[in-house]
Amino acid sequence: MKTWAEEKKAKYVVEFPEEIFGGSGSRRSQRSLRPLKEYSTPFYTGLPSRRFPPFVWGNFLYVPYRSENEGNTVSRIGEVEERIETERARYGKNARISAPYRLEYKLEDDRTLEEISELSLPETLIERIYETSEGIFLITKRLGGLQSVFAAHFFSEIVKEIELKLYKVIIDFSEFPESFPAWMNRSAHIVAALDRKTSPGYGNRTEPIFELRTYSCFSPSFLVFVLSSCLLDALENREAHKTGDQKNSAPIFSKNESWRDFTEHRFAARISRQIDEEESYFQNLLQKEYENAIEMFRKRVVLENRETQEVATIKIEEISTASSWKSLLEIWKS
Repeated sequence: MKTWAEEKKAKYVVEFPEEIFGGSGSRRSQRSLRPLKEYSTPFYTGLPSRRFPPFVWGNFLYVPYRSENEGNTVSRIGEVEERIETERARYGKNARISAPYRLEYKLEDDRTLEEISELSLPETLIERIYETSEGIFLITKRLGGLQSVFAAHFFSEIVKEIELKLYKVIIDFSEFPESFPAWMNRSAHIVAALDRKTSPGYGNRTEPIFELRTYSCFSPSFLVFVLSSCLLDALENREAHKTGDQKNSAPIFSKNESWRDFTEHRFAARISRQIDEEESYFQNLLQKEYENAIEMFRKRVVLENRETQEVATIKIEEISTASSWKSLLEIWKS
């Protein structure tokens, strides 16, 4: 591995446990950095991550290790992924780790497509970058559950050259299309609560995809955990929901009903059964997401109030020139 990294021009190795993908508050203190030439024995005592192999970007070799904390969300994603693989194996599917997710990001700064092409971005994660009338978007390659959480961590915490905001999560059922009817019947109306407009996009048996335009307040680990749990449920119940059993009419999503089903005990019980936990596990997880969302909202309000106060306190004599007036107008427009 060291020789491979050297061939790719890496100079340093960064080691870290999988749990930092979940957004742990101490994630930075959990990482270890040292020159690649000094890398002979692992910094962590655990085994290397099975679901995300060592990764080279720029001058760095990133080496994830399996988390020793079995109770965190990332380890739970790993448990669910193992059950997904077992379920697929029962039906003679390829034993390789499934990769049903694509993450779509929206560029938040004012760079052009040409300027972005000149940046150093992780090509092994990116499928394409494209531009529409709504802006510039980056879409990842197909990823597994833990890989998706790692990619989200990477784009938010490590890639600093551009500002990206998670815009959409796409679930691709082409590896197991026979489970898509069960997903639509059993889980689509529930996970619709995670869509900003409670109106997720979806395909059909011949093009089985499901798209969520995500809220920024949900952590990627929480999103992937919930979606992976629903995917496992669809695989387990595929025989009970054959194509012929699907409703002919398009599903109707309701915000009130989706949030009720998402937060009620039956959904918590389903998840708890999959990971052998009490129902309170998911309820506590949901409570943490709510508290994080409130904190994000408060920080945003404080920032907006501060910016408004700064603009409101500018004196007229300070903006007497035409250029100053133009600057003030730009501040107000933003």
